[in-house]
Amino acid sequence: MSKKYKVYLSLILSVFLVLAIGAIVFYESFLSIEDYKVPAQKEVYALTEGAGARKVADDLLGEHFYMPVVYLYLKRHPELLALKKGDYLIDGTKTLPQILKDMVDGNIAEKVYPTVAVIEGSTFESLLNKFKESGLKDDDFYKEIADPKAYMTDLFKDRQDLLEAIGGAHDSFEGLLMPATYFMLEKEPFLNVLRQSMMKMASYMAKAWPNRDKDLWLKNPYEALILASIVERETLVDDERAHVAAVFYNRLKKA
Repeated sequence: MSKKYKVYLSLILSVFLVLAIGAIVFYESFLSIEDYKVPAQKEVYALTEGAGARKVADDLLGEHFYMPVVYLYLKRHPELLALKKGDYLIDGTKTLPQILKDMVDGNIAEKVYPTVAVIEGSTFESLLNKFKESGLKDDDFYKEIADPKAYMTDLFKDRQDLLEAIGGAHDSFEGLLMPATYFMLEKEPFLNVLRQSMMKMASYMAKAWPNRDKDLWLKNPYEALILASIVERETLVDDERAHVAAVFYNRLKKA
């Protein structure tokens, strides 16, 4: 065997060896797509209109895979290509095929909003402190509530029956918020809580005030709300509320 022939043979074997190794690596990469957990993202992944599976793959696997392998995988899986736009959670627990399946099914991430609790007997100032502690912003909130009476008049302008149910517009928000837990939404988080809690209280009073004991020495719905708020503030024990309410009621009656 000539020296020249040996060189050619060695070169051919080297090429075959490189191709074989490449094929093995390519095949292993192809298979690993179904095992590799996509790293968690700090924010939800926003899939826009017209963005396809290749764009998603580039964004999520671009730094970890030889992308032609991924593109070939996608070509062989057409069931993963018809994606629905939306915000998707990438939490580090799913592979690319699983994420794409979520996008095909439209399994968008549920937005988790912070909440705030209006506690029975709590003051309006305590609610304001909770708003401040939340770290959220509502630029128009403090301007809107600067004049409580004007705010209430505007809030109930299309529902005069509800405004009358709380005894009209007042100079304070005390006693006018329905105890409950409310979501602080992205847009106007504080104003939305105030609107919801006042609307709920007004709706409650619209039903409760007409059915009150007519012998009670209470002139209007607002007096009832303030008395209830005071009683709730004085005791957290249900069994004691009737006694506390009687004490304050008798004082009002004498006044």
